[in-house]
Amino acid sequence: MEKGSLRYWALEYVRHCEGEAYIKLPPVIVINMLDFAYIRLEDFHTSFHIYEDRNKDYRLTDILEMHYIEMVKWRKVRDKDLNEPLHRWMVYFDELSGREEIEEVVKMDRGIGAVQEKMDMILRDPGLLHAYEMHEMARIDFKLGLQGARQEGRQEGRQEEKVGIARNLKAMGIGLEQISRATGLSVEEITRLEGAEDRGLNP
Repeated sequence: MEKGSLRYWALEYVRHCEGEAYIKLPPVIVINMLDFAYIRLEDFHTSFHIYEDRNKDYRLTDILEMHYIEMVKWRKVRDKDLNEPLHRWMVYFDELSGREEIEEVVKMDRGIGAVQEKMDMILRDPGLLHAYEMHEMARIDFKLGLQGARQEGRQEGRQEEKVGIARNLKAMGIGLEQISRATGLSVEEITRLEGAEDRGLNP
């Protein structure tokens, strides 16, 4: 998971490098939203930077910043506080949040409200929604093609990669049918992933 995150960070960072002086390059922030437990810490939100080994308070640069947000841990938080911006975003992104909860955070948070307006615009425009879905499917297919080519002949590795991609896409809220088309896993296999995670198994 962390290697995939670093790869996405590197691709985005390199995209800005061409023709730019290093001093002008902006920080690249990666946010991983997971629907399963991954980081071996209790907090639902963890963040990582580059620090000096013996002087843990000395950060080399802010150019790399990586966040992990784990929904299964968030749902166990007892004292949710909507006065906290991150908690409002968590309510908005959590597929288990009720409609009234989402409406409340949309009203409270200007940033969330702006996102909701864009989502409503996409949903009202069938052509725009279709174009967005096609773009996402093409992007996923392209990345899967690259990964599959690199791991040709390693069946077990490919299967584990498909499972990992399926988990990530599921955490992003992608539909089961789309995940199935993108990974080659059946809908039944994808559905079993969540149950296996809950039982502490590695499907």
